[in-house]
Amino acid sequence: QVMQDLEAAGTPDLDGVRARLFAFDDLPLLTQKARVLLFDGLSTELVTLALRGTSAALAESVLSAIGARSRRMIEAELGQGSDGVPLADITAARKTIVTTTIRLSREGAFELPSTQDAA
Repeated sequence: QVMQDLEAAGTPDLDGVRARLFAFDDLPLLTQKARVLLFDGLSTELVTLALRGTSAALAESVLSAIGARSRRMIEAELGQGSDGVPLADITAARKTIVTTTIRLSREGAFELPSTQDAA
């Protein structure tokens, strides 16, 4: 609804607003195809780092979009716990994934969920 209100008001840079509204926790809202496209281009190290400390549902939505071999590697890493992993590193990894998601949507690879809601 917020996006429709902004659109109706003629808010400039609607993409920029959408980008700021998209967060790491919104990844499950992407289509499976979009998640596959997104995670295909990301390293397992980055994905592993970003998934540390997330909910099981969020982790599953990400892992379901990754090939079996990479998924096993990530799950094994996550199974060892997150002790000693700096929160700043986890936050940076999540931010990289969000930035990549926004970039791919701008390039037309897929639409962000908020874009689909406003349409």
